[in-house]
Amino acid sequence: MGMKASDQLIKHYLDAARFMLFAGEVREMFPRIKSLDQRLYALHRFVRVLSDPDRGAAFIADRWVWSKDEVSDWETTPAHETQASEIAQVIKKFNDDNPGYRLKAGSDHRDLGDQIWGWTNNPGVRTNAPEYLTKVRVEIRRKVKDGTPRYPDLGDLLDPATGQHVFQIGHGGLDLVALSAAALLFWPAALLPTTIGLIEAERFQAVARFVEFLKKPFSGPVEKLLVAAPGLSAHGTGRAIDFRVHDSSGKILHGAGGAANWRSSGFAAKLKSAMSVALHFHGPLTSPDEPWHYFFDPES
Repeated sequence: MGMKASDQLIKHYLDAARFMLFAGEVREMFPRIKSLDQRLYALHRFVRVLSDPDRGAAFIADRWVWSKDEVSDWETTPAHETQASEIAQVIKKFNDDNPGYRLKAGSDHRDLGDQIWGWTNNPGVRTNAPEYLTKVRVEIRRKVKDGTPRYPDLGDLLDPATGQHVFQIGHGGLDLVALSAAALLFWPAALLPTTIGLIEAERFQAVARFVEFLKKPFSGPVEKLLVAAPGLSAHGTGRAIDFRVHDSSGKILHGAGGAANWRSSGFAAKLKSAMSVALHFHGPLTSPDEPWHYFFDPES
């Protein structure tokens, strides 16, 4: 199988996986990443989240990026009033505890377009994604003991009767809501023929094998990415807040960057102490390491 043929097969399995696992805006985000390697790497990151017992589909649903209208709506809610009140309390405590310094808060909303741009231009993604594609090319060419492909051609992917992708959630009568199709990966194989609607078991199982491969850890040249998968940045909603430390003249001493300097100057600890009055904030963010970043959870 040549490179072009293997990449075309990867594209088919990538599409089948995104239609099988996701719906709505999540599913339609992947084609907006034009480069195959970066699109595939993003899918790997999403599948890793789905398979993480501490995150899973609920994490994606909760973290998924808001539209600008949704952010505007959020700003009219009682929860936003609570957030603003707690930020004011944090700022007062920090300023009272640290004469000569002033704390400020605020973060720009990063919509989906911003997050896709950040993903495709991130140096870590640019380094890791080609390596991951190389790894998947090896996997997609694998054969079973009798010499037949482990990942056969999926054939026609569109149902001529409906125009739907044959792996689409709900296709063939299976009534699943967005993101809940992750459960398909854990159904007993014996149930597949009766539960997958118009998708025959052989093709479903092949795509499931591909998703199982995507679930495996990948140690790329860049071990820790400093960017979230597109759509999952905490700054995609109105609940993530970055804090900044200014001196008395208004000059920024510490902003969104320089974690080591935050700690060596003692301001990471000073901010954490001030955050003690904010009952609904959690943090700081540890992966990536951002001592200035806290997250508001109105349900906590």
